[in-house]
Amino acid sequence: MANETRNSESAGVSTSGSPSSIPEAPTDVTVARAVKIAGERFAPGASLMLDGDVRGGVLHTIAAGIAARFIGPIGFGLVALNSYSKSTSGKYLHEHLFPQKRS
Repeated sequence: MANETRNSESAGVSTSGSPSSIPEAPTDVTVARAVKIAGERFAPGASLMLDGDVRGGVLHTIAAGIAARFIGPIGFGLVALNSYSKSTSGKYLHEHLFPQKRS
């Protein structure tokens, strides 16, 4: 028995069932973010609407329509990304890309 444990440890196999060897189940946050990102694919602003910011969500949906019309799919995607960013981090996309220097 001792040899089996020693051999499995030397082979890099954990017999203790440590948490690092067992994949974790998705958390509520992971599932919520997956739902938000799926919603953004079809209606930019969906993640904000799910958070309760209906006004911001509707404005992002309108902006995505305008961006898609004039810029194309890239504009649509940028507006969706901006909405998702605001929903998950509290910051708009430009605030992540160009942080303001604090004095």
